[in-house]
Amino acid sequence: MSNKDETEFSIPENFIKQLYEFSGGADKNKGIIIALCSENGSPTIYSRHESLIIELGLKKALEDFLDDTIELIEKDSK
Repeated sequence: MSNKDETEFSIPENFIKQLYEFSGGADKNKGIIIALCSENGSPTIYSRHESLIIELGLKKALEDFLDDTIELIEKDSK
């Protein structure tokens, strides 16, 4: 097995930068968080933001999404 086969996938930095640029107009009012699973099952999270308030807002949105998902799973399993 070569080192090339052992290298884990990662999103190129210029792609992350471009997604970030698409996320909003002003530098202080945009941000992204991307979560993905690598081919070996390990989580990878990319995050880019220019202000603490945007970072906190994105984290809260993810928290709410996960809470809602758990509630739906619990409701469906009853």
